[in-house]
Amino acid sequence: MLGLLVLIIIGLAVVFHRQTIHEVASETKIKFADKLDRLWDKRY
Repeated sequence: MLGLLVLIIIGLAVVFHRQTIHEVASETKIKFADKLDRLWDKRY
């Protein structure tokens, strides 16, 4: 029961947390760079 309550609280915090455009853009660049690095490492 306590675990379910904690999950609900975390879920609400994630849903209501507003990110700025700069945060989203920087995260997207980092994720894209990581994916390219992984792809490059797998090829060689």
